[in-house]
Amino acid sequence: MIRHFCCIFLCLFSLKSIAQGNISIINSGTKEHFRSVFFVDSKIGFIVGNNGTILNTIDAGKTWNAVSSDFKDFLYDIDFHGKNVGYTVGGDFENEAVILKSSDGGKSWKIIHKIDSVNALLSVQAINEKVVYTVGYNGAILKTLNGGITWNKLQSPNKERFQGLSFVNEQTGCVVGTKGTILFTKDGGKSWQIQNSGIKEHLESVHFLNNKIGYATGNNGVIIATKDGGKTWVRQKSYTSEPLHAVKFINENVGWAVGGYLCNGKIPTIVHTSNGGETWRSNESPILIPLNGIFFNNEQQGFIVGLQGTLMKVDLLNVVNNQSVKVKKNEVSNFPNPFTEETTIRYYLEENSDVDLKIFNMIGEEVLSFHLKDQDKGYRQIVWDGKLKNGKQAPTGLYYYKIKVKNGKEEIEETRRMVMVK
Repeated sequence: MIRHFCCIFLCLFSLKSIAQGNISIINSGTKEHFRSVFFVDSKIGFIVGNNGTILNTIDAGKTWNAVSSDFKDFLYDIDFHGKNVGYTVGGDFENEAVILKSSDGGKSWKIIHKIDSVNALLSVQAINEKVVYTVGYNGAILKTLNGGITWNKLQSPNKERFQGLSFVNEQTGCVVGTKGTILFTKDGGKSWQIQNSGIKEHLESVHFLNNKIGYATGNNGVIIATKDGGKTWVRQKSYTSEPLHAVKFINENVGWAVGGYLCNGKIPTIVHTSNGGETWRSNESPILIPLNGIFFNNEQQGFIVGLQGTLMKVDLLNVVNNQSVKVKKNEVSNFPNPFTEETTIRYYLEENSDVDLKIFNMIGEEVLSFHLKDQDKGYRQIVWDGKLKNGKQAPTGLYYYKIKVKNGKEEIEETRRMVMVK
């Protein structure tokens, strides 16, 4: 029995091998503009938006119910640590920003902090029950060490509008904002390093998967990525000029970003990648309304929110000709197979491991290899774009791939075959 591998169900592939999703519209019961969506676990989730709107689901998005709060203006973001303690932030654009807290799993919300001379707070992240960060207009970066009893304004090197933040732990995190601004801290916000984003467009969202790999999105379809903790950022081709308001990655390979022009309300944008941003593809939206937030409550399902109460569910499944395809568990696999342009080789790591993947033609010649050091445990995949190591397109035929996984305990090898057809 193969113990270290199992198939991945988190992507949906079309006949052209594109990782996409089956997107359906859900009736949210309101026309209020939604700004952000967050799930505590696979079933419990929240949406926040204009006029103090807070919606809650306890059945994985099947039904949503309104939750009352003592704030009736803009709410821009929400985050929880655990199932009980949550924070949402916003403002009324009259030089007052607010922070609300729930200590009962989102059943009730109370304003715990107001800030003068800051138009609004736009993003929040709860690191644990005590430590929370939030950012917003006028260079605002705030932090609490006692669960919101007191908030300290951290020293910012500029006064840009900060719209996104992502911390991987209490000390290490990133803040993004207008004019391509990226700030990085390794000491819990005591000091901030300005990183060179290489762009001038406004950045609106950032998501770090670990202390090395991160992505940021913004105006003009900007997607930039770092693989070295922000020392260098590289712009990726998003194939859209629409603003991207939110980005979220499920793992190192699979990520989604959503957006659209807010001024005209007619250009929604959804893009996705299955290979860490090497290629991004567009996904058609079923409704022509700009989109503001995205979150995946598990590796098979996510939710997108936007203006006018827009709520959509994304189902991530393996689909061919609109029919669901199940792959046997506990084995290395690639999909599609046969394939015409690219195929995705999927596997599961029980421990952090070194992974070597070699591809051979039908007479045993090695045509391509991948060497991945210290991959994190969990679901992983490698996309082969059908090109040889010399950069040329591989010819039609039978190919074999051998994957070797080595960790501190043992070494496992598996070999499978696949067919390229034109």
